[in-house]
Amino acid sequence: MEGESIYLVSFHFTPICDLNCPFCYIEKTENTKNNKVILSIAEEIGTTAFQVSLGGGEPLHPKARDTLFDILEVLHKKSIVNITTNGKYVLDMDEQDLKFLRTHIASISVSFDLFKTQKVKTVETVNFLIKKGFIVYVNFLVLRSKDRDLLSYFPVLFDFLQSGVYGILFLYPKKPASVNLLPSFSEYLRFLWLFQHFLDPIDRQRMFVDNFTRLLIKYRKNRWGEPCSYAQTLISIDWNGNIYGCSFDHRPIGKYRELGDLQKTIRKIRRKQKKYLKYSCPFV
Repeated sequence: MEGESIYLVSFHFTPICDLNCPFCYIEKTENTKNNKVILSIAEEIGTTAFQVSLGGGEPLHPKARDTLFDILEVLHKKSIVNITTNGKYVLDMDEQDLKFLRTHIASISVSFDLFKTQKVKTVETVNFLIKKGFIVYVNFLVLRSKDRDLLSYFPVLFDFLQSGVYGILFLYPKKPASVNLLPSFSEYLRFLWLFQHFLDPIDRQRMFVDNFTRLLIKYRKNRWGEPCSYAQTLISIDWNGNIYGCSFDHRPIGKYRELGDLQKTIRKIRRKQKKYLKYSCPFV
C-alpha cells in the first residue's frame, strides 16, 4: 500500500434495509452519492485498508446487490473483504450470485439477536452458507428480554459452533438501543464467562469479542487505561462519504468528495492523534 494506511475500514455503502431493528445505530439518511462516487471511495479504500468490512443497511438487499458486486470487483485482490449481513435475502440468492460472492470475499458475518430470530431464518442461513463453501462468522448482539433469559441462547450458539462456523463475535449493544434492551455490564460479563466455561479449549478459540468488550473485561468498567481502536486502527465511511472514527459515531471527522480525501483524513488523524484518543465509549 502506498501513502497512509489503516488496518480496517467499515464501509456502509447503502442505507437500504427492511428490518427496522429498534437497536440499530445507523442513521438512515438519504443516499446523495451516485454509484461512480461510491466506487471511487471503494478504489481509495482498496489502496488504504488492509481489511474492509462491507455493510449497510443491508448489503445483500436486492436493491443494493449490484452496487455491492461493483464494489467487490474494485476491491478484489486489494484488501481482505468481509460482508456483514442480516441474512434475510441469502436463501433467495441464485447460484451465479453466490459463486461471485464466494470468490470475491474472505468471509461473511451473519448478525444474530433477539429481533432477528423473529424475522430471519438465521440458523438456516448460516448452515446454507457453510454448505456453499463460505467462511462464516456469527455476530451475536447480547440483548436483554423480559420474555427470554440470556442463557436460553446457549443451545443455538453451541449449535452454530458444531455446524462449522469459524467463530462467534459477541457484541454489547450501542446507542440508540432502548435501556430495556441493555444488559448490565455485570450481566454481560457473566454471560460471556458462563458461555466460555462450557466450551472445550478448541472451541474457546472461536469465541471473539469486540474492542469495547475486550476493554470492559480488562478494566471492568467503561473507563480504561488505554485507548480503544476509534480512529486508530479503524475508521468508518457511510454512503454519503462521511468519515467517522467508528461505525457508532454520528459526528464526522472527515468527508470524502474526491479521490485522495480518505488519505487526507488519515493524515489529519495522525497529526492530531491525541484529539481522537478515547478512554471510554460514549456510545453505550
